[in-house]
Amino acid sequence: MSPQPTQLPLEVAVFSGANAIQAQNQGAHRVELNAPGSYLRGGLTPPVDELTSVSPWLKIPLRIMIRPVGAPLESTTGRGRGDFMYIPAEFDAMKRSIAAFKATGAMDVLRGDGFVFGILTTAPTEHTERDARARVRVDVPRCTELVKLASPFPCVFHRAFDPIADTELLHQGLRDLSACGFDGLLTAGGAGPSHEAHLQRLDGMAFYIEMHRELRDLQLVVGGGVRAHNADRAVAKLGTHKHGRVWLHSACLARNPAGGGAAGENVDDVELRNLISRLELARVD
Repeated sequence: MSPQPTQLPLEVAVFSGANAIQAQNQGAHRVELNAPGSYLRGGLTPPVDELTSVSPWLKIPLRIMIRPVGAPLESTTGRGRGDFMYIPAEFDAMKRSIAAFKATGAMDVLRGDGFVFGILTTAPTEHTERDARARVRVDVPRCTELVKLASPFPCVFHRAFDPIADTELLHQGLRDLSACGFDGLLTAGGAGPSHEAHLQRLDGMAFYIEMHRELRDLQLVVGGGVRAHNADRAVAKLGTHKHGRVWLHSACLARNPAGGGAAGENVDDVELRNLISRLELARVD
């Protein structure tokens, strides 16, 4: 199935190359590839062969997650630091992964392929004193290094941005992303699992980007609980922005009967078709 035009195009997070093809066949506009078995850890760097095995059959853009360790399991078992704060060995692993994916020749700039990653560092005390929630900021030097390494492929800063989005560092964070060279930002708009509580802020973020040329036309990718039942509310609030400014992001995962109703890692075809249908029909306020 060819992707149908919608007010807000849809990116689907997948956890295997086969699921990337499945999402494409159901009408997804782009996929984000994560390692098999990593959903509960927030998505990790996939093996290279998950790309090479399906790249010849992909017609839609593919973004590859670069994340060496996940959360919350690993970040609460003795690492002694917050999520998305990487030691040198983990940062080196991120660089090696980007280089390895590029070396395959299976990524396609013209198709729109790229990378997804994010690194945080501790916020300066001056910000924490004004806003106790402002504990982290974008690690500009290391993110810049990865973006340059990834070139010519575009890069998206992922939901590591969420704890920045609802603090006084929001606008500085957006400027930092632009300074690093990112082309997009995946965020729920604030802390918590759902984008719905942050639609007003996400709308403001999109307007802020549009008003400031120095932000390099940053694309805003809205994730966090996007499903068919709430897609029309997202379109009503965010669909006023120019086409391509705002995307939606959803895993659209099927329920795993063996897991007591917990989500598995296969794409739910019915949910994905329903979500795209709602996006096609949704009206802008």
